[in-house]
Amino acid sequence: MTKTSVAVGCACLAGLALMAGALASAGRGGATPAHSAVVVERDFHLAVSPTTVAAGTVVFHVQNHGPDAHELIVVRDHGPLPLRADGITIDEEKLAKQEVGGLEPAGAGANRTLEVTLAPGRYVLFCNMYGHYMGGMHAVVIAR
Repeated sequence: MTKTSVAVGCACLAGLALMAGALASAGRGGATPAHSAVVVERDFHLAVSPTTVAAGTVVFHVQNHGPDAHELIVVRDHGPLPLRADGITIDEEKLAKQEVGGLEPAGAGANRTLEVTLAPGRYVLFCNMYGHYMGGMHAVVIAR
């Protein structure tokens, strides 16, 4: 085997490796991998772990430990959340531009996922069922 044939063989292998990598990336849509966090809902308590995530695609794995139905809303934090006239629930209409995602109410025992795209910043996750936010069902997540 000559030095030239070894060099050509190595160049071919390197080219094949580059093509395989490009094809694998194209098969995934070239997307960056999603990061994830777990959200546990229970009456008047909402916990998220971790509380700091990488900016980009984030998948929240939401577990409702009940006993009631809970929803999940994720908004960009721009200060205090506005309350409706009832003084108990968040005025979601006023948050429309800040909302990055949400899940409709689901009963106790439900396991759901919510995929969102987070720019760097601070986000509030909360349940807006009557009295739940004011009762403590909210948490903060930082995207870096």
